Amino acid sequence: MKPKKDFLYALDQVREVVIRLLPEQLSLSTPDTEWDVRALLGHMLYELVWVPDIVAGQTIESVGSRHEGDLLGKNPIGAWRKAAVAASEAVRRCDPREMAHLSYGDTRIAHYLQEAATDQLVHAWDLGKAIGVEVQFDETLAHEIFERMDAKRESLAASGLFAEPIDVGDDAHIQTRLLALLGRRSDWQAN
Repeated sequence: MKPKKDFLYALDQVREVVIRLLPEQLSLSTPDTEWDVRALLGHMLYELVWVPDIVAGQTIESVGSRHEGDLLGKNPIGAWRKAAVAASEAVRRCDPREMAHLSYGDTRIAHYLQEAATDQLVHAWDLGKAIGVEVQFDETLAHEIFERMDAKRESLAASGLFAEPIDVGDDAHIQTRLLALLGRRSDWQAN
């Protein structure tokens, strides 16, 4: 099913950036202004370690505090790789028609995988920008994500999870439009 394929694609995009990450780059700023590279990677890892549990049908309560604390440890890249392998294997085995039990309620695993793919893909771009690695989204997937996110533009802005959308015009490249919708400038450069 496509949500599984999209999630695995997004994970591959992150992998292409993470394998180029150097330890001395962990303190660099990112387009996501609240996080440096280490904090961004920590967020991405935190989301990733939940994937096997969520696609296996576990609840937030049953997982408990298993994923709390410093998941990056002394080997952030190794920690991310280990979590990526576990998430990939779990996604390949899961049935996207089953239910995922999330903090905001129950939804199909397919929907959860779409959300997780979007989060990982956009943060792959954030991470890539921070360390000088180009991330180019698949245009078809970028269109699909843009349409899905644009349909909930008002709730995205109200959530406080994203910066204000940036107007780039309808004729901009789809990746630029998607990033702008999520408050990112495609021409972002570190200070």
